[in-house]
Amino acid sequence: SQLLQRLGRALLSERAIAKIGAGGELLVVPYGIIALVPFPALPVDAAGTPLGARAAVRFAPSLRTAVALERSTGSATAPPPRTALVVA
Repeated sequence: SQLLQRLGRALLSERAIAKIGAGGELLVVPYGIIALVPFPALPVDAAGTPLGARAAVRFAPSLRTAVALERSTGSATAPPPRTALVVA
């Protein structure tokens, strides 16, 4: 829809989408009203491909919670992410 396209353009720059890459992962730590944005449904290209079809989208209430969960599930040996997307 046009609303999703506008949201996608406003929240996800082309550079951010390129950094996530196909098959990548995006961790969303929403604050306030941003929690209502359907990030996996946001289109990432002119064809309207949704972000969720291009990359895994995970949500966490805080970065601290996400790190603690990674550690508790045995993923502590995974390398830390090198990039971050911050939407304020």
